[in-house]
Parts: sequence; structure tokens; C-alpha cells
Amino acid sequence: MQQIRGLNTYIIETFQQIFQKHGIRAACQENKLRFPDFPALWVNGDAFYDESIVQLDLRLGGFDGERVLLESTIGYGQSIEERFQAAMRAMVNDSVHVLLAAFFQVPECHGVQKHCWQNASNHDVYLGLLTTVFGFPPDNQDGLNASTLLPKLVEQLRKQSFAPGTHWVRIQHLQSKGESLCNDVLLDNERWLEMQQFMSGLDWPYSESYYDIRLFVVLTDRETKGEYLKRHAH
Repeated sequence: MQQIRGLNTYIIETFQQIFQKHGIRAACQENKLRFPDFPALWVNGDAFYDESIVQLDLRLGGFDGERVLLESTIGYGQSIEERFQAAMRAMVNDSVHVLLAAFFQVPECHGVQKHCWQNASNHDVYLGLLTTVFGFPPDNQDGLNASTLLPKLVEQLRKQSFAPGTHWVRIQHLQSKGESLCNDVLLDNERWLEMQQFMSGLDWPYSESYYDIRLFVVLTDRETKGEYLKRHAH
């Protein structure tokens, strides 16, 4: 894919408007969005294209040393501009509100759900909306559809052993005519084979049309998050 040149400033300014609408002070500095009330954190982004899609990348850093959260969304359309705007809408709809709640103390909104899991380490879990581009799976006899799928995903995630610290998960699945065209699960931007196998093993209903689902999740460690909030108190 090729980078779309000259969009970096526009992307950062768009993110700035979104954060400010949620009460987060933000300023553009050296190709990054900075936050006076959260001085270690920064956000920036880029866009890339090929013959059919635009990919929008958002990077969030400063929450844990040199680690960087990378989140990506895809946009379709007749032109590059239409594809870019679709990717930006998907980023806001699918992911940005999760980041606001998980890292910036913004109350959950836009369908974001917060769960408190007691497992090997204690995490606060921020679930985004279960979203789609081409449409949700149709109902089948076993009841796998948009309303039953999310609880299955949450249950499976809860069974996993997450190391202490912050983690993020992206789940994407695309089907048509009984064939899996995309089955991607990333944990901290690395392919997560165990969850991919779980997704592949679900009883996906048959459809002549395309259907897909997408879910973005952030887990924050209560202990390290307590330290993080102290560092950013004002």
C-alpha cells in the first residue's frame, strides 16, 4: 500500500476536534497530538491506499514506556476521498471512544462497555461496539448472530490469561458463501492464533452475500493504571 502524502496534519487536526468535543484539551505539536492534562500521551496517524481501499492508522503512545498502540480501520468507496472518509468514520465509531474511556478518563459513551475482570491480573476491560461494513451475520438455527456473537467473544476473552499491563485486541471476520475471507485477531498488534482458531471454529451461518464483524477492546491493569493516573494528576 502507498501512503497518502500530505494528510498527516489533517488527520491530527481531525483527532484533535474529536478529543476536544469530549472535554480533552489537545494541541498539535511536531506532527503529534499532545494533551496538557495527560502530558506523556500522544496520538498521530497516517493513511494508505491501494486500488480498492484506504487504511487509516492511529497510533497512541506514552502510556507504557516505548510501547505504541496501533489501531487501523479500512474504508471503501468510489474515490480515495470517499474511502478515507469511510475509514475515519469507522475509526471514530469503532475505536476512538474506547481509547477515550480507557486512557483519558472519559465516561463510557457511544456503546462502550466497561467490565472489571478478576483473573491472573486484574484488568478493567473496555469493549467497543460490535460493528460491520457489509452487514452482520444472518440468523442460523444455532442462534449465531450479532446479538449472540458478542457474549461468545467476551466469554472467550475472559478465559484468557493476560500478563500485567495494558493490552489491546482487534477482531475482524469476513465471510461470503460459506468461505472465510478474513479472520484476523491481533493482541497488542501481533497475530493471536488461539483466538483466530476460536473464531474459525464458530458456526458461521451461510450467506450468498458478504457479511463481517469487527470488535476493538482495550484492557488496562488496575495497579499500573493507578500509577499512570497519579503521574497525570493535575
